[in-house]
Amino acid sequence: MEPTAAIDLIDKWTIVFAVVAAIGVVGGGALTWLRWPKARALHALEVSENLSLQKEIASLEAAAAEANLERAQLEERLKPRVLSQPERLASAVSPFHEEKMFIVCDTDQQPIAAHISNVLFSSNWTKGVGFSHSEQRRLPPGMTLFVSPDAPQQTLDAANALAKGLVNAGITDLVGPIAAKSPDPTANANSAIVLMIGAKR
Repeated sequence: MEPTAAIDLIDKWTIVFAVVAAIGVVGGGALTWLRWPKARALHALEVSENLSLQKEIASLEAAAAEANLERAQLEERLKPRVLSQPERLASAVSPFHEEKMFIVCDTDQQPIAAHISNVLFSSNWTKGVGFSHSEQRRLPPGMTLFVSPDAPQQTLDAANALAKGLVNAGITDLVGPIAAKSPDPTANANSAIVLMIGAKR
């Protein structure tokens, strides 16, 4: 092939390759232009799905936390009452004695009632401390301390000391002392201080 013909052939192929390259550039740009909205839409969808998933996970975690709290509260309610620090009750009531007190409780609350009674006995509350339990009916939930509204100041002080001692000893649902006669008919009418023990609140 003559040099002139070869040069012409090279020029032609150069033009062809240039045209192909131009088409590639234009086509690539067009494809990029077409792809961009789709990519943005896909990204927006992914972000939306991710947010929805995060919300669902947060909702499930909150529900699980609430369920765990309810279970813990139920387990706490089902645990029997205990005097975790009975010496604090003994220390609170030991300055007082010869007070007439009566304990009335549900049948299933006898262990804690007996424990309280034993601490009182060991702290010189040996006169007038009685004990009974209700078999036919349930007492109101909680532990309630009543003191006769016409009781002398020493008895009122003793009731306040008893309430403080019970709380310090680990009782968490005590109410009182309430200046009123006990509403329970089985309570000893001669007792100025009455402790009613129902189920835990």
